[in-house]
Amino acid sequence: MNQFVALTRVNVSMALYQMSLMRRRSNKREGRGFQFGLLGIGLFLMVYMGFMATLMGRAFAPQGYTWIILALGLLVIDAIIFGLGLYTFNSLLFESSDTDQLFAYPISKFTVVAGKVMGLVFENWMLSFVIWLPMVAVYTYYAHPGPVFFLFALVTLLIAPGIPMAVLGLISYVVGVASSGQRMRKVLQIVLTVAAVAGIAFGIRGAITHSIQTAKLNGDAFALLTHMYPPIGYAASALVKGSWADMGMAVLWNAVPFVVLCGLIATSYAWIRSRITTTARVTTGHVTFERSSTASALYRKELGRLLGSSMYMLQSVVGGVMVILFAFLFGIRTGKNAQGMQELLAQLGIAITPIMLIFFLFMLSIANTTAPSISLEGKNLWIVQSLPVNAAQVLRAKLLVQLSIITPLAIIGSFISIFTVHIGVLGFVQVVVPCVMFTLVSACVGLIANLHYHRFDFYNDMQVAKSSASVLMTYGIMVGVLAVATVGYWAWSHFIGHVNFWIYWGVWLVILAVATVFLYRYLMTRGVVLFRQISD
Repeated sequence: MNQFVALTRVNVSMALYQMSLMRRRSNKREGRGFQFGLLGIGLFLMVYMGFMATLMGRAFAPQGYTWIILALGLLVIDAIIFGLGLYTFNSLLFESSDTDQLFAYPISKFTVVAGKVMGLVFENWMLSFVIWLPMVAVYTYYAHPGPVFFLFALVTLLIAPGIPMAVLGLISYVVGVASSGQRMRKVLQIVLTVAAVAGIAFGIRGAITHSIQTAKLNGDAFALLTHMYPPIGYAASALVKGSWADMGMAVLWNAVPFVVLCGLIATSYAWIRSRITTTARVTTGHVTFERSSTASALYRKELGRLLGSSMYMLQSVVGGVMVILFAFLFGIRTGKNAQGMQELLAQLGIAITPIMLIFFLFMLSIANTTAPSISLEGKNLWIVQSLPVNAAQVLRAKLLVQLSIITPLAIIGSFISIFTVHIGVLGFVQVVVPCVMFTLVSACVGLIANLHYHRFDFYNDMQVAKSSASVLMTYGIMVGVLAVATVGYWAWSHFIGHVNFWIYWGVWLVILAVATVFLYRYLMTRGVVLFRQISD
C-alpha cells in the first residue's frame, strides 16, 4: 500500500509539474505568474460555465427540466477529458522513461500500473471539478435538492472521467498489443482515435436528433437518456430522484469498464512494454540532398516536425479535423424520413449559420501548432539558434505551418457546410472569414505563450503537445476570447437591445484584425529577442 501511495504521489506531482502547476525548487526561471494566470483561467471557465448553466436554468426551470444542466455538465466533462487526453495513456503507461527503472525495483507490475493510472485520474478529477462545481451550484439554486444530492454529486464527480478514460485506455491497449513498429503504432493510434471521435460524434448527433424528433421531455425523459447513454442517464436520474439504485448503476456503468480495462492492461503490461522498448526503428530508401531558399527550408523543417510526430499532429490538428467531421454530420439524415439537423434547429427558431460559426470557432480554439513548437525543439534548439538566419524567419516559419494546416481545414469545413446544412455562399463567407482571423490570432498567441513558457525536460511529445504551460494558456485564452464574444452578444441583446448578429461579428473581425497586427509586431520585435535568449 505504501508503494502504491508513493507512486501515486510521484505521478500526480509530475502531472502538475508538466502543467506548470508545481515548480522544482531549483528552477528559478519560471515565476508564479503563469500559475496565477492558469488559476485565473480556471476561475474564468468556472464563471463562464456557471453563466451558461444559469441561462439554461432560467429557460428550463419553469418546465421542470432543470436536471438538463447536470446532464450537459457530465457530457462536457466527457468531451473535454477525451479531447485533452489523446495519447496520455499510451505515453504515460508504455513510453514513460521511468518504467524500466521501476521494473528493476521490488514492486509488482500491478502496483506500477495502478500508480500511473491514479496519477491520470487525479489530473482528470481536477479538470472535472472546474466544470462540475458551477453546474451543481446553479442546479442547487433552482432545484433546492435534499442532502443526499450533494453526496451523489461528489460520487458523480469521482466516476465522471471513467468512460472517456476507458476509451482512451482501450485505444492504447489495442495499439500496444496489435503493433510493434514505431511507425505502425503511430498510424494505428491515429486511425483508432479518429474512429473513436467519429463514433462519439455520430452517437451524440443521433441522440440529439432522436430526442428532438420524439419530443419526449416528459416523465420518461430519464428512461430515454438512460437508454441512449446509460453512464450519464443513470447519474442524472440518481441526482434528481435521489435513487440509490440508479447511483449504483451509474457507478457500474462509469467505473467498471475503466477498472476492468486497467486490470487487463496490468496482466499484459510487461509484455507490451518489452515489445516497445526492444523494437528498433529502421529507415530505408536513399537520402537525397537539394538546395532551397531559407524560408522554404525553415518551413519544411517545421512541417516535417509536425508530420513526423503523431502526438504533436493529432493533438494540434484534431480541432480542425472535427470541424470537417461535424460539418458533415450536421447534414446527415438519421432514420427513415428523418429530418436533417438544420431543419430541426429551424423548427426551434435557431439559425444554423451562427451555430456553425460558434461551433467552428470553439473547435479551432483547440487547434494550434505553434504553442508547443519551440518546446519541441528540445535539446536541438541551439542548432536553430546558431543557423545563419534571422530569428524572425524561424518564427514566421512556425506561424506559416499553423496557417497552412489549420486554415485549409476551416475552409473545407465551411465549404462542406454549403451542401450539408445549406448555409449558402454568403453563409460560407460569414463563417470562413472569422475562422481564418481566429486562426491567425491563435497562431500568434500560441507562439508568444511558448516564447515565455517553454519546456525542454520532457520524455515524449505528448507532455509538450498536450499539457504544457503554453498549450494550456493558448487554449484558455482562445476559449476565453470566444466566450467573451458570445456573452457580449447576449449582454448587448439583453440589456441594450437587439443587434444584428453579423454586424456584431463584423466588429469582432476588426478587433481580431487589430489584435493580429499588434501580436505579429510583438513577435517580430520582442519575440525575436526572447527567442535568442532561450536556453535549454
